[in-house]
Amino acid sequence: MSSPNKHEDSPGSTARRSRRGQQTAMNNKEDAAVVAMQKTLDFVRSQVDKTGRLLSEMFEELPDPNEYPSYYEIIRQPMALGTMQRKLESNQYVIPTFRSDFNLMIENAMVFNHKRSLVYRDALTLRELFEETLDRELKSAGLNVPAALPPLAQPPSFTPPLPMPTPSPASRRSQNPNIRQAPETPAQRRPSETPARRRRSETPVQKAQAGPSNDETPNLIYEEIAKVLKKVRTAKSQRGGRLAEVFEELPDKEEYPDYYNEISQPIALDVIQSKVLHRQYKALAEVEADLHLMTSNAMEYNTKGSDVYQDAVDLEAFLEKIFGRGSPRKETNERTELESLSVNGEVHTPGDFVYIANPLSPTQPTICCIQEIWARGSGQQRREGVTVTWYLRPEQTVHKATQRFMEKEVFRTSEKKDYYASEIVGRCHVLYVRDYIRGKLKGAKPEDTYVCENRYDDKAKQYAKVKDWNSGLPRSARGREVDLDLYPSPIVPNKVLSSLAAPG
Repeated sequence: MSSPNKHEDSPGSTARRSRRGQQTAMNNKEDAAVVAMQKTLDFVRSQVDKTGRLLSEMFEELPDPNEYPSYYEIIRQPMALGTMQRKLESNQYVIPTFRSDFNLMIENAMVFNHKRSLVYRDALTLRELFEETLDRELKSAGLNVPAALPPLAQPPSFTPPLPMPTPSPASRRSQNPNIRQAPETPAQRRPSETPARRRRSETPVQKAQAGPSNDETPNLIYEEIAKVLKKVRTAKSQRGGRLAEVFEELPDKEEYPDYYNEISQPIALDVIQSKVLHRQYKALAEVEADLHLMTSNAMEYNTKGSDVYQDAVDLEAFLEKIFGRGSPRKETNERTELESLSVNGEVHTPGDFVYIANPLSPTQPTICCIQEIWARGSGQQRREGVTVTWYLRPEQTVHKATQRFMEKEVFRTSEKKDYYASEIVGRCHVLYVRDYIRGKLKGAKPEDTYVCENRYDDKAKQYAKVKDWNSGLPRSARGREVDLDLYPSPIVPNKVLSSLAAPG
């Protein structure tokens, strides 16, 4: 009689073999994933254009920090193909992180370089090649194709795309119009017409040549403009593509001469971007007006019912959603001056400080001082509004990361802006530093009370002491008494490091 279980597995041995089998299968999948990632990386690094130039050449290693320190001021999470190769060899990747690092590298290139540069265009091509190749290799290995992890965030401050410096003869010689690109469609073209030819007068700028000018540090206006343009450029159409794709560039004058006969004020997204780069906008409302002009031109030139006409209609609706209103405010109507304004049960007069809604950053409304109150139109068309001056927070100004500021400090500006009454979202208070150190403002909430000692010149990017507080107030509010609960003795305001300072 044979012994029990001589030819049978015990429960323990079966479980051990099951675990070993699972581990082996897992290891096999991990090995297959590494092979797929390596093949993808090798393929991307080997691709050339028609002249034999490697598309990945400028992405292999990070710029020298001694030679290009500005790169590391703008790009807080650098990434290069060489870095990815080293991480892959040291088993630091799974598919989602591998994909996310590559997308981070592409995003960095598109942030730091101008959209007409060779590096920017190479980045777009490499991203397409990478996604196609990785998906193909994973499917070939019998692996699932996971989605990419969310991209790592860039620093909160916005750095606009860099202007193109005057190219050197060497960079002109490096221009190559034969790089593989997706066909482009001119802005506002008729759907029956062929796409305009790509402009050949563009001068590519290599990543190593592209460096920010001294006027690159962001401010409030351009931070808001950047967010709007990003929303516009990434919006999806009903057909699944980019809604703004046909609005990127103006039609070629040689191919569409009738467009320039019919449209008196041509404009497209690349024109708007150029105006951004050259600091030609003074307010977000000016960008809004240009965007509305762009859609209006498209609807005027194209046949009603065409794809481009419908894209213009949809984009117009999208702009209304972004800005919270329809067509941009017009200054042609005569205004009537008012003594006060009631908003949500609160009465405001010139000299009062208010929060103005910022649709792009709802948690951080703009701090403003009312200079004038007015009404425009009559009857159902009557609109009330205010003319204000901005008071900027430290992070909305240009300064060194080592600079210290008083808690709740703001900076007075001189430019006047118009807003409708519906854009006022609350009351706040700004005290001159000489009053702020003497006592607390009666009836004011601490979280809505700010202190001001300096004014800020946005053009010169400089601070200067406010010598006459009344000069920043409307005449009717000058000399107004400040009702304070006085401290026993003047306080010394606490100063804190800029939010730009590195943690730790």
